[in-house]
Parts: sequence; structure tokens; C-alpha cells
Amino acid sequence: MATYVRAFVSELSSRLREENPLIQAVLGPRQVGKTTGVRYVLTQGDFQSHYISADDLTPLDAKQWLEEHWGKAKRQGPGTVLVIDEIQKIDQWSDSIKRLWDTTPIHERPKLVILGSSSWQLHNGLRESLAGRFELIRVSHWDALEAAAAFNATFEEYLVYGGYPKVLEMRDHPERAMNYLHDSIYTPVIGKDLLQLKEIKKPALLRQLFELVILHPVQEISYRKLLGQLQDTGNTETAKHYIQLLEAAFLIRSLEKYSGNMLVRKSSSPKLIALAPCFYALFAGSSSIDNPIVRGRLFEQIVGQVLTSHFSDVYYWREDNKEIDFVVLCDNVVIGIEVKSGRLRSFSGRDAFRKKFNNARVCVISQENIMEWMQAPKAFLLKSAV
Repeated sequence: MATYVRAFVSELSSRLREENPLIQAVLGPRQVGKTTGVRYVLTQGDFQSHYISADDLTPLDAKQWLEEHWGKAKRQGPGTVLVIDEIQKIDQWSDSIKRLWDTTPIHERPKLVILGSSSWQLHNGLRESLAGRFELIRVSHWDALEAAAAFNATFEEYLVYGGYPKVLEMRDHPERAMNYLHDSIYTPVIGKDLLQLKEIKKPALLRQLFELVILHPVQEISYRKLLGQLQDTGNTETAKHYIQLLEAAFLIRSLEKYSGNMLVRKSSSPKLIALAPCFYALFAGSSSIDNPIVRGRLFEQIVGQVLTSHFSDVYYWREDNKEIDFVVLCDNVVIGIEVKSGRLRSFSGRDAFRKKFNNARVCVISQENIMEWMQAPKAFLLKSAV
């Protein structure tokens, strides 16, 4: 199979060819090809490079470790690309990078690429210490188009194995694929990465919460109801905090209700979506996806996954029994997205949504047009929404 190159690769390559690029922060989940893509850039370009990873770093002085490798990259000559993988695992990494960046003459600086799989720690470090010095490159889970292009996977196969390239690659060996998903992705993220982010007093509650989100895809649920379904005690702030941690690890997204009133948005019950469909098969078994209701919800979830990877602000809308599955702002146009997934439901929210928000438009995403929509989500919405 020919090497499949994800879209972020060309963007990174173009930026590194600039004379004095900003720090390039490549941010995304584990095991979706961030490191592979960066290494591909280095091998395809005329770059001198120095690659290091903090994934298993246990030095007594991380600051000294960073300084040592910064110096090695400098000695390789001007324009050398220094890549630091899993940088969020280095204590106070952003302060050290800021000092090295600011005290090195611009013509002597390495071209710096940092990679991370924790949005919480990486974003905090970038905002607090490196403001004005970096550009973000976001790398999302693999979508159905990429699965088809790289692995010739059908949409049906994507429902079961979608999100991670290695899981898709193993789809002809279902048990092996699910074991890999559990042992190499789920367990390290839930059992290791998240525990390093913040103090987690109830790891079992965190696991239960994630499983509950997975088994109830794209459902709107209050934090109090969420706690009521868990086999553990806690409070709403704990549930809210753990949802934020799962978002920081790129496992789920929590969507607010769309409203012109910011207080209504912030106080609304969240609509929770998983960012990789394969987790449903891991917890419920692949045969459960034969259920039309389950299939419909997973289809809607995939639409939500694509929206969150292309738009910074994604919402849902509901009033009484009137609803719109997703809402995005697209070139200052409010667009509601109705997902025609095959499950029985009412589409009476369309007129109510337009009436509620003047000049709002609505677009329908169905099994017939989803692949076309995924090729250019923004352009498709602007063209098709009425």
C-alpha cells in the first residue's frame, strides 16, 4: 500500500520552508499519525533535523535535557528542525522553551516543532508562556474519507473500526483490532495520560463516565443525570471536571446549546459525542451496530466528529420537542445541520429554528451526501443550506 499522507503534512512542510517560522505546535490524539507525518516532512524536505521524545523521559533535570538537545540542534547549523515529541510530559516545558527561544539570536534558532497529545497541558503552556511565538496545527482522528483512501475501508467498516489507522488496518482480524484499541490506546490514555494531567481522585468514576458517553452517543444529558447513572458517588463539579479531562485527551467533545444568550449556553446540559466511532464496538461489541437505532446515532456522531474537526464552535439546539442536531457559524451565517440517519424522528425543528434565529439556514446531511459533504464541509454547507 502506498504511503497515505494526511492533510496537515503539507501545511507543516510549507511553514518549515519559511526563513524564520514560528514554533509549530502539532496537537492531536494518540496514535493518529502526528509523529509519522512530521517524520515524513523531514524525510521529504531538505531539512537537517534532530528528533527527541519525552514519552518515556525520567531525567532528574528536564530543563537541562531540553538545553542539551537545543544546543545539539543549533550545532547542526542554521535551519535545523528540532522536533520535541510528547512535550507536555516535561515539567515546566513552556518556560524552558520560552527562555531558549528568546535568548537565542533569530539567525541561530532551530526551527522548532513540538508535538503533544494533551490539549489541556499544551494549550496552557502555549497561552501562558509562548503567546505570539507559535502556530497551532490540529490533527484530528481519521475520518471516513481518509479510511477509504488509505485502507479501502467501507463506511460500514468505518462505523466499527474508524478513528485510528492501526485499528482500521487490523479490521480483517476483529479480535486483534479491539485488543489493540483497548491495550494501546484506551488503557494508556485513561490509565496513564489523564492521571498525569491532573489529580484524579476517582479513576473508576472517570472510566465509568467515558464508557457511559460511548454507549449513549450524541445524547444530551445533565451532569446530575449523568451522575445518577454511574455506579459511584460524586458531585456535578466532579462530573464536569472529568468531562473536561476526557475532552483534553481528545476522546470526546461536549457541545453547548446554541443561544444568543451566553448564560444559556454555559448553563445548558451538554450534548456529548465521542471522537472515534471504534470505541462503541469496543464496549458494546460490533454486532450491536446492526441495531438501526444504534447505527443512526453513530452516523450522527460521525457528522459531529467531522464538524468539530473543521469548525471551532459547534453547538446543538433544542426547545421543547423541536431540535436541530448541530449548529455552526460559517462566514457569519448561522447554519443548523439536520442529520438524516435513518432512525425515526421528527424534523419539525427546521422552521422553529429559522424563526428563532433570523437569517439562519439549515442543511441536511444524509447517507446519500455525507461523503460529498466531508470533502469540503464548509463549502458544502454554504452551498446547500437553505
